[in-house]
Formats: sequence, structure tokens, C-alpha cells
Amino acid sequence: MDDAPRFGFCCKFVLTPPPDGFKTLKAAREATLRMNLTNATMASLTALAPAARRAKIEGLVRHNLGALERQIAWVAGRPPIERLLRMASNVLPGYTHPVARDIYAEPEMRRLVEAGLARCGEAARA
Repeated sequence: MDDAPRFGFCCKFVLTPPPDGFKTLKAAREATLRMNLTNATMASLTALAPAARRAKIEGLVRHNLGALERQIAWVAGRPPIERLLRMASNVLPGYTHPVARDIYAEPEMRRLVEAGLARCGEAARA
């Protein structure tokens, strides 16, 4: 095990603009969104009809797994002292909450989560 000290990244990624800057404010927001996890309140999920709730959660999970993969790839390219990433707790919004628990138990959602986390794990161990 490597005992060297490290600086870690967690919670929110604040992007450094490219050398020529972002072309528009919208481009800057989209780049930031791609690197950060998104979430929904349990109250907002409760207010949705079941099909809309499932679609919302699936969209959040797909986005968050992709963002986590991008975070891992970005951290992997940093100098060794900066190769530490704390995975945020909202990767799977509502996972333990009654409003979403049954959705995460569905076979299709389980496959999505398991495959996404497996990709993230492989990338982190590379």
C-alpha cells in the first residue's frame, strides 16, 4: 500500500476553463454539469407519477454514473499526489429511501447500476 500523502477531490468539480475559454456561458455550464453529479429531492420524486419517477431516477443514475466515470478519468490524469477521489453519496439518488427502493430492485435498474459501478471500479483500479 502506498503511504504517500495525497490531496483528494470531492463533492463538486469546478472546471478550469480551456486556454481559449468557453465559447459561451451555456458551454461552461454544460461542461460543469458533465463533471458533476445531479440529484433530486425525495419530495420531488414523491410528487411524480410512478412512470415519471422511474424515468427521472434512471436519467439521474445514467448521468451520475457517466459523471463519476469522467471524474475518475480526470483524477487519473492528475499528478500522483492528486490521485484521490471521494465518491459522492448521491450517485444513486434515493437508493435507501422508500420512494425509490423498489425502482432500484428492478432487474433492468440493477443491471444499469452494476454495470456502471463495475466500469467505474475498473477505471479506478487501472
